[in-house]
Amino acid sequence: MNEETNTQKISTEEAREIKKDISQIMGHGTKGEDVKMAMTFVPLGNFRRPQVRSMSCGCQRIYVQLIGFLIFVLLIAVIRMISNMRVVFVQYHMASDTDGELVLLPVEFAASRGAFCLDGSPPGYYIRYGKSPNINKWIIYLPGGAWCTSEEECYSRSFTDLGSSMDAPALSAFGGILSASETDNPDFHKWNMVKLIYCDGSSYLGNRSRTVEYKSKPIYLRGFPVFVALIDHLIKHTDLSSADNVILAGTSAGGIGALVNGDFLRDKLSSVESLHVLLDGAMFPDQPSYSGEHVMANLLKKTFYFHNIKDSVSIKDCTSELDISEQWKCLQPNYYYKHVYTPAFFIQSLHDTWFSAHALGVQCSTKGL
Repeated sequence: MNEETNTQKISTEEAREIKKDISQIMGHGTKGEDVKMAMTFVPLGNFRRPQVRSMSCGCQRIYVQLIGFLIFVLLIAVIRMISNMRVVFVQYHMASDTDGELVLLPVEFAASRGAFCLDGSPPGYYIRYGKSPNINKWIIYLPGGAWCTSEEECYSRSFTDLGSSMDAPALSAFGGILSASETDNPDFHKWNMVKLIYCDGSSYLGNRSRTVEYKSKPIYLRGFPVFVALIDHLIKHTDLSSADNVILAGTSAGGIGALVNGDFLRDKLSSVESLHVLLDGAMFPDQPSYSGEHVMANLLKKTFYFHNIKDSVSIKDCTSELDISEQWKCLQPNYYYKHVYTPAFFIQSLHDTWFSAHALGVQCSTKGL
């Protein structure tokens, strides 16, 4: 009983000490009523801290606006891209109506026929299709570009558009007899036009089976297989074989190729009603130069033997009648024409500028003649 009483006294005394300490802290006396007054500032009931309200434009709203802006920018970019594509297409279509479009032979197709440019790239051609009423009429044109007569010359040529199709442009301007202009080309402007790429250096007549190695690079001398492969591809992928009229035309070195290959093409297109050969500036007679040199004869002779032209099918009617030392003369149109059964028409100016300058050594101008 005494222990419980003592415990209650101690608790009472501790409580008084606590009240006294609180009173001192608050700056009041030790009386109970003073303590009660000092504590009246404490609010009664449930107390909530004031909350800061969120901003009117939250993070989610910012994301939505950002996504909307990006979609708008993307939509504008797509519209501009489509507009640019349409402009490019229209420009390309307008150009293709007058120019020739590039066709490169598939590698497998060319390889199966041993047809390669000097650098080993596949040959090709440019084509523009005809319009009614001449959709069954064709001109196949062999462009000029001289020849290469040695390993070094053909090696250097293989890095140019006269020895490779690697950098051939998608379009080629067609002018002259290939023009689509009725004013410039009233007789043929609606015909189908084909211009072969000249990349063999032999007037489409070379027939050397093995490559020539020069500076660790193989050089292909396959002019005649190139011509055959290009004609085969046209027969397979166009209506050339059912044509009413075909003209095989050529300029300079291409003119020699057109004349020599004319009968061969006529045999390939046996169902064609009419086939003619047209030569523009391709007459290269063995005429000595101003200094007495036989420049043209030496050039044709080197081309003939270096490219092994004597074994080309289209020239054998001529070469079979001559000794091997004289067979090169079959590259001269004024000599070869008597072996041609296909009708041929020659266009030759009195003073050919290339022949005068390179073969005859005459450097004066002939404009006034």
